[in-house]
Amino acid sequence: MALLYQINTLLKRFFPEKMYKNIRLKLLKINQSRLHTFTEEEMKRILTEELGIAEGATVFIHSSMNQLKIDFPFFKLIRLLQDIVGQEGTLLFPCWQNAEDLKTYAAHSIFDVRRTPTSLGLLPEFVRRQKGAYRSLSPFNSVTAIGKNAREMIKDHHLDELSCGVKSPFYKLTEAGGIIVGIGVSTRYLTFVHCIEDTFPGKFPMQTRETESTIFNVKTAENEVVEVSVKLPHTNIAHRNIPAFLKKNIKPDIACDLKIKGTSFFKADAKRLYQKMQELAKKGITIYSA
Repeated sequence: MALLYQINTLLKRFFPEKMYKNIRLKLLKINQSRLHTFTEEEMKRILTEELGIAEGATVFIHSSMNQLKIDFPFFKLIRLLQDIVGQEGTLLFPCWQNAEDLKTYAAHSIFDVRRTPTSLGLLPEFVRRQKGAYRSLSPFNSVTAIGKNAREMIKDHHLDELSCGVKSPFYKLTEAGGIIVGIGVSTRYLTFVHCIEDTFPGKFPMQTRETESTIFNVKTAENEVVEVSVKLPHTNIAHRNIPAFLKKNIKPDIACDLKIKGTSFFKADAKRLYQKMQELAKKGITIYSA
């Protein structure tokens, strides 16, 4: 997975976009052909026994169907997750765009929470379109939630200029005793780690947000257009290594990567990871120094 990520980064840097996409698609197909095919019963066991998802849980889910091979329709994976957490549970998914698209929205377009698709894969896009799903108005790190506390988790997100700040769903995960899991992805995609930077009680060891704010025009589910102010990430954050940081500094029962029959998964306890990363940051130990 790490090698595939590195190859993808190089391809994107040196090839024209159309050629890059064609090569990337072929590589993904080759990689997926080598993966173990999980049955629905196997996935249920992984979700409950390996990742620790239980009834009533609040779960933030990162995923890649390109890196996961299953023998059932992808949308059944959502139904399976909903069945596990039940009526008392809440599921959250990353639902934003890539940085290039977001710059376009800030300069020329309206970010429509009902119609603007996410670039983060099939599962978030499928959930975004479901009746009863709520999407936050913060365009840079928009989150979609479904379940008992869905609206509560996302309703104030746009009021925080720091997309992973105290009003964000990421910080609210810590208050809800939530967990974060990766399905077909490693902790390289664990966005929650930026919550530590955006809520640091003092001065974080390095600058991670731009000083000036960027204004986005956002259309709400009620068709009102509102201005949302966001401090975009500083270029400093490109130099990070989340998997190495976790492996070196965090106990596996708090957060860890998993390989199950050759496929990447991860799990993290939001509150305990937050507390430990804050403690380490005070000593100057961060994902940027791993």
